[in-house]
Amino acid sequence: METHWRLSNLWSKIVKDRDDGLYCDLEIVCDQRCFNAHRIVLAFPPLTHPLVGTSSVYEIKDSSSVLVERLLDYIYTGTYDELPYKALAKEGQGSYGEAAKLGPAAHVMLHAKMMELGDTYMIEGLSDHASKKFETLLAPETTRNLIADIVPEVYAMNFDSSTIIRKMTVQSLRKKLPPPPLETDLVETIDHVLSVAPEFSVDFVMSYCNQVNYGYSLSTCPTLDMRDAANVIEDIPGTVSTPSQQEAEESY
Repeated sequence: METHWRLSNLWSKIVKDRDDGLYCDLEIVCDQRCFNAHRIVLAFPPLTHPLVGTSSVYEIKDSSSVLVERLLDYIYTGTYDELPYKALAKEGQGSYGEAAKLGPAAHVMLHAKMMELGDTYMIEGLSDHASKKFETLLAPETTRNLIADIVPEVYAMNFDSSTIIRKMTVQSLRKKLPPPPLETDLVETIDHVLSVAPEFSVDFVMSYCNQVNYGYSLSTCPTLDMRDAANVIEDIPGTVSTPSQQEAEESY
């Protein structure tokens, strides 16, 4: 017990030293912002692909300082701050312009991009931690926001864990989407999204088919609305063809 207390106290001091810029021997640079760090901390788990090299400065060019700040926070503390909704930056967390680079659904997509960083730098636990935050923030989003702002960004991402957030997004949309016929403006929004993310239509319909995995038959499950899913997609010009109920049953 005493050993645990000593280690916990030591780690708290290291975190405070980083905040105060004490004993830091590495600078992480992104978007012309500099973040202090300790080389020895970044060379140990949860980081399995260290950001450290022979130089005292490491520059990250393909990300945002809003993300890098939270990446370091996670390494030191095991978590990171949310991005306030409709307030894309707080004092000490980067400029509004930097946060705006994350897109119109920045408060949600922040966590998808943190998952991507977790995969890129092989940071143990970060992808799972971020995915839980992502799923939580999907719940209050409106149907239109999901379709117009989140689906295109999610389907534009391609990293090891991107299939996880695709499934979360599709499942969230299924709970919110009303049965057809849909309002005209919503159909137009879906039409546009499918033109930039055609894989979405397949994932959406197949999510209904996959309910078989829960022990239901497509022909007997009273709550299964696969026909509704197919109708939503097929009523929109230019979409891919969807499997019939019989074809779906035969594939499982």
